[in-house]
Amino acid sequence: MPAQNPNALPIVAAKLSVAPFAAGIPMLADDNSNADVVTQYLEANFTYTRLASIIDGQISQNLADNTISVDADECDTGNIYEASEPAINASATWYESQNLDALSIILGTPTLDVAGTPVVGFNQLASNGSWSFANAIKLSNQNFDGSINNVTQVSWSVDGVLLAADYTVSQDSNGDTVVTVFSGGSATTAAQDLTITYDYTPTDKRYGGLKVTTKELPRLIVRFETCPDADGKINYHYLVNSTLTGELLTVFVDPVRAGDITGSSVEFETKKGGFYVFDNERF
Repeated sequence: MPAQNPNALPIVAAKLSVAPFAAGIPMLADDNSNADVVTQYLEANFTYTRLASIIDGQISQNLADNTISVDADECDTGNIYEASEPAINASATWYESQNLDALSIILGTPTLDVAGTPVVGFNQLASNGSWSFANAIKLSNQNFDGSINNVTQVSWSVDGVLLAADYTVSQDSNGDTVVTVFSGGSATTAAQDLTITYDYTPTDKRYGGLKVTTKELPRLIVRFETCPDADGKINYHYLVNSTLTGELLTVFVDPVRAGDITGSSVEFETKKGGFYVFDNERF
């Protein structure tokens, strides 16, 4: 007999991301009546960094943790009060566990990036069909310090050099430089290649570490984003006001000898005053 509701089965994988916690997040109501407002705020106001290449992602809700139980005499009224403070945690096995951008967020240890040799006049090709008007084109090479790239020219394969009024250079929500081209002006057709010429200074080295001392743990928003179904529907799950717990592994392994790659467990615990909220399109 098939499942009554396949969407209720745990048969969908998910992506794991984190963002630094910040004040101003609406508190989830006890009856979830503002869950829509909360999830929309969490998605619109935070930039999430992927903890890519995970398996076995899960969220645990332990309602038996921190239980308060009060009993009167058995011949009287018996149990008169029962309550608990749920323990909500997220965990996964993380293979790309040396992602320095993600580690700096979950550990609260920024990296020191050192500039490499500047590159002048790099040409990035956006071939016909890979770009469209009014959609941002991310530059494949970003500056080491996160500053905006110097774009010197944008040109068509058919119409030649674009006028300055035909495109904009800006930074997206992740701080990456993007070029957005608009229709009209010097463009006669979108069916042509686009070449973006720009300068950039790459990162030569990245330094970092973790000092052994008493340190406040960074507060985080942990997000699971399920893979879309055939209709493009996605579920989002958020753990708000969480911290890293457990241990992280830095693994050195020869995959040819070992026949496998070892991932690190990664676990997050939602703190008192935090909450778990979800936005389900698949149900």
